Amino acid sequence: MAKENKQEKRFYTKGWVMFASYLGGPFAGCYLVGQNFETLGRYEEAQKVYRAGIITTILFPIGILLIPTSILNAIPNVTIPVTYSVLIYIYLIQSQGEIIEEHLRQGGKTRSGWRVAGIALLSFLVTFAYDFGIWLIVNWFYQTYGII
Repeated sequence: MAKENKQEKRFYTKGWVMFASYLGGPFAGCYLVGQNFETLGRYEEAQKVYRAGIITTILFPIGILLIPTSILNAIPNVTIPVTYSVLIYIYLIQSQGEIIEEHLRQGGKTRSGWRVAGIALLSFLVTFAYDFGIWLIVNWFYQTYGII
């Protein structure tokens, strides 16, 4: 019975979380971290991480619109996704790092990389559609009223 329990526990590794965060946005990374919390039975923490991912994904493009174009043009494109990916990575290390490392040392398994790729792709597509919608609204306001 104990062996079955050990086989059931599978975690998303640090590398997979970083990969998903970078390609799929903050929600993808937060989703994987939340799934790890659920695997550990820490459901309240998982819910907090899911909410943080959703809120960040919703507010992020709006926040970007508030930054003057001259400043945005001076920032390399890779800076923003690397920044939130590193922040999610640091949170994962602090909250789950030792547990995941111990799990792997004892021969524990990880979640599928294909699953991670699917989550990252789905998150990317949803985020892209949302961001495009925001862009359309802002563009309409600009065209119609000359503001924003």
